[in-house]
Amino acid sequence: MKSIKNILFIMSIILINFVIGVLYLKYETFQHNESYLTLNKELTKKLAINITLTEKLIHSELKFKALHKKLTLLEHSTLERLNRLIIKTDEILLTNKTLPSLSDPDGCEPNRGLIKKHVKFDKSYSVQPKVFASVTLIDFSEGSDHRLKLNITNITTTGFDITLATWCNTKMSKVRANWMAFGY
Repeated sequence: MKSIKNILFIMSIILINFVIGVLYLKYETFQHNESYLTLNKELTKKLAINITLTEKLIHSELKFKALHKKLTLLEHSTLERLNRLIIKTDEILLTNKTLPSLSDPDGCEPNRGLIKKHVKFDKSYSVQPKVFASVTLIDFSEGSDHRLKLNITNITTTGFDITLATWCNTKMSKVRANWMAFGY
């Protein structure tokens, strides 16, 4: 509000100077009437430009204040949502000791090294969370094709299914997958 008052104060000073200038020019007009008209037109144009620029400045400041208010509300809303965000992580580790078929394949059967596990959240989400998973460790054997599939399915507010699978002659001694769930 102070800046609007400052702008109005400046506008009034400009207007007073303009009026003084016009009065001075009227006094001088008796001698140079034609030059007075030219100067008066130029001063009128400059005053109109100043008034237009001042109006634009006031309008821009009001727009800025409204935008600032909206951004402040959005910031508070975002912080509230972030405070409610629940993030959970864990991992699944398969070794040739827990799943011997990983290192000793018997033909090219599909899903030979399959493990499917249902992960249950210790605390339910209020809406279905987003779940991401990635393979973070692979110890493959030399000389065979390397095949590994990781899937996340059946995501609910209480848990999801994670599946790791190899097939054909893929040999490995270890594989680890990490997952992360986040939501509200």
